[in-house]
Amino acid sequence: MAVSMTGYGREKREIGGYEITVEIKTVNNRYFDSNIRVPKSFGFLEEKIRAYLMKRINRGKTDVFVYITNTADGDFSLKVNKTAAQKYYNAYKELSELLNVPFDLTADKLGRMQEVLSQKEEDADETKVWECVFSVLTAAADDIIAMRKTEGNRLEADVLSGIEILRSTVSQIEKRLPESVKDYEKRLREKMDEYIGSASYDEARLLTEVAIFSDKVATFEETIRLKSHFDSFSELVKKDMPVGKKLDFIVQEMNREVNTICSKCQDIEISKLGIDAKSQIEAIREQIQNIE
Repeated sequence: MAVSMTGYGREKREIGGYEITVEIKTVNNRYFDSNIRVPKSFGFLEEKIRAYLMKRINRGKTDVFVYITNTADGDFSLKVNKTAAQKYYNAYKELSELLNVPFDLTADKLGRMQEVLSQKEEDADETKVWECVFSVLTAAADDIIAMRKTEGNRLEADVLSGIEILRSTVSQIEKRLPESVKDYEKRLREKMDEYIGSASYDEARLLTEVAIFSDKVATFEETIRLKSHFDSFSELVKKDMPVGKKLDFIVQEMNREVNTICSKCQDIEISKLGIDAKSQIEAIREQIQNIE
């Protein structure tokens, strides 16, 4: 079953004294590439998140945004900047003596001075935080993988429909080829009649020319290989594994065979069918760029 590389998942929960939101966005990319953003004080989560996602997402550019708010009470302390407090004290005392005014600086007033007191959050329990984030991350990952599978099903149906169109086009090419040889023989006879009139010409030589032309424009090998590629593609796209790179290779081979047919043929109808086939192959190629 094909899986798309495009998806979005989001989960928000209050758990373990935290409000945690995890958003995951993925788009197509040749390899797994992650960009993970977590709050500065929770940087230890980044590698854990990356390692987890690598187990669940094989290909795609993956952006992860983690928001964490501490909802528990009493999980911080006040830190005294002794150096700043001493400087404020000395400055106010000097000002009192200079201006001959009462020195009435209190601890309450001193504590309101800039940088004297600062709030410090208690160090988080990394194991506890990871357990909480993991719970939310897993739910968000489940969402995005479900979305990628749904989109993958649509892509699979579209590309298989395109393969059926190609099968029909190749069938038309195979049917048209003998007719193109007959048309060539007919044109050759008309030219001979035009040039030599009622005089006789070498029938064997004419048939030899027709045979040479038939061999030159023969595309049986190419159409056989194309049908084999169609079968391989149809089987591969249904497998429950990452297949995008292999599908891309098969499509390149399809395009090569059609190019060969177009270069060999000297028939307008076959040329038109070849152009149609190339257009359909390009449409399939664009779609599989988003298959994991």
